[in-house]
Amino acid sequence: DTVGTLSAQNQELNQKVTIASALRAENVRVFAISPKGKEKDGERYKAKRLDKIKVAFQLAKNPLTKEESKDILVRVVDPEGAIVSDQATGSGTFTTFAGQEQQYSTKQQVQFTNNSPSVEVVYGSGTPYKKGRYNIELYSEGFKIGEGGFEVR
Repeated sequence: DTVGTLSAQNQELNQKVTIASALRAENVRVFAISPKGKEKDGERYKAKRLDKIKVAFQLAKNPLTKEESKDILVRVVDPEGAIVSDQATGSGTFTTFAGQEQQYSTKQQVQFTNNSPSVEVVYGSGTPYKKGRYNIELYSEGFKIGEGGFEVR
């Protein structure tokens, strides 16, 4: 019985450390990239001038996080709540920490070094953006680590 209790406590502590060691994205900003390659900073973009988006953010320092290569998954959620994705451009699925299967738009591998590295992820959906509010969700190792958004008019 004591071994079972200790095992349960150990498992609970491991889960808490896993949660505490999750990455955190700060200062999430979304930039529009025009078909000509020009970048525009702001919250609202015209659909005809929006070819790709660039999501820029910093990974917060966390002494509990291992310094290693990490996958950053980006979910672009359109105004109707659907995930903007295309298998041909690197979209896929992942499992959240809670065990849910989710779709992602793109992913990028980054080297986490615990010195607040800046990260930029560029995504081109291949299809025109609809008018309305888009949300950007960032995930790593099954955890939501940050979010942002932009509007298309």
